[in-house]
Amino acid sequence: MGRDKNNRCPVCLTGIAEATRLMLLLMLVLPTALQAQFNYLSDDSAITITGYTGSNATVIVPAVLDSLPVLSIGTWAFAYTTVPISVTIPNSVTNIGEWAFYDCSAIDVAIGARVTGIGNHAFDSCSSLASVTIPDSVTSIGSYAFSACTNLTSIVIGSGVTSIGNSAFAGCTLLTNVYFLGDAPKIGSSVFDGDNSATVYHVPGTMGWSLTFGGRPTALGNPLAPKARFNYTTNNGAITITRYIGPGGAVVIPANIDNLPVTSVGIGAFAYSAGLTAITIPNGVTNIVDWAFYHCAHLTTATIGNAVTYIGESAFNGCASLKSLYFHGNAPILGPSVFANVSGVTVNYYAATTGWGPTFAGFPTLLWNPQLISRDDGFGVQANQFGFNITGTSNQVVVVEACASLANPVWQTVDTTTLTNTTFHFSDPLWRSYPARIYRLRTP
Repeated sequence: MGRDKNNRCPVCLTGIAEATRLMLLLMLVLPTALQAQFNYLSDDSAITITGYTGSNATVIVPAVLDSLPVLSIGTWAFAYTTVPISVTIPNSVTNIGEWAFYDCSAIDVAIGARVTGIGNHAFDSCSSLASVTIPDSVTSIGSYAFSACTNLTSIVIGSGVTSIGNSAFAGCTLLTNVYFLGDAPKIGSSVFDGDNSATVYHVPGTMGWSLTFGGRPTALGNPLAPKARFNYTTNNGAITITRYIGPGGAVVIPANIDNLPVTSVGIGAFAYSAGLTAITIPNGVTNIVDWAFYHCAHLTTATIGNAVTYIGESAFNGCASLKSLYFHGNAPILGPSVFANVSGVTVNYYAATTGWGPTFAGFPTLLWNPQLISRDDGFGVQANQFGFNITGTSNQVVVVEACASLANPVWQTVDTTTLTNTTFHFSDPLWRSYPARIYRLRTP
């Protein structure tokens, strides 16, 4: 199976008889070490995560445990976790329980696309959480759900939210931007109490908004629009990003703005962006200039497109949380002090690129080589289960994406895993919901 231009491996899985498709029961086979990181309960049909006992900085909640789907993050599951962690909640999960992350040291939480409810006090007192995006699937946010998140600066609230409980965001003293993607929801009392710098933004065409909301001023603004996330200049038919002004989290710089290519990340464009946790730089960018990501304290992952040839002075200086770099092209030239005050980084590169040795900028390098295997005994429907194997070097992070059609592909992340052995068996608990499924692998 060939790779696409982004070095991803697509495979189309069709042609299964309807009777077989309806009986699919998929299983994700997890290494014992990964299962041991979580306490959980089973009701013979689904799993609830009840505790986290690991020590990894990156926490990937599994979609399946003991051959059952993980549907809930239970009460107190991550509460009082003292090690700074970045948490990914899979798309299998539908509920985040009360107090689930209370007083947790999470710096970033990626909420899966099927969560419908966030319980009371779920993220209360998460003082390291800098930004949060609540997906469109969520309909209710409980009372005190994000109260006292004192480092929270930006929130994106999906279009499905219809109710927000009392004091849900109270005491978030650094909160400045609250973006609503849907109509104005019903809210309880004191939702933004103490958030004296917050502005509530709503998308044009949505309803129920007035001059204030929850006691805070309102304005038009879409966090998904480039002009709401970036300041930029145009020169000779190309775009340079001059400043990031968006909500933070995992940020993908667009390949085009105003139908013009983005070719450069300018001086200090992301400097001191405390809420930034991951950055993806598109293939059209050729230069990352001086101080571009200077002191982005929570940045953990950077994916750099295949056209970058130069990274300027102190571009990633002070990014103390940075652990993974993914280069899609040849090794670039580095200016002085690019990675000063950074340690413990792994540099991942692709086959057929040049300039890489055993180290880069003093960091160890690793060939990113996961492969989706479609011609072995692990591929296909076996014992009423469908799956396939992924091979690659241990300790590499692999994201599995899926869509329903290549004619109009909408890729969704269905699993993220760290390879701990040479072969990992993947299966999709949502497979039976689709008439066809196309998969590809990519870097984080």
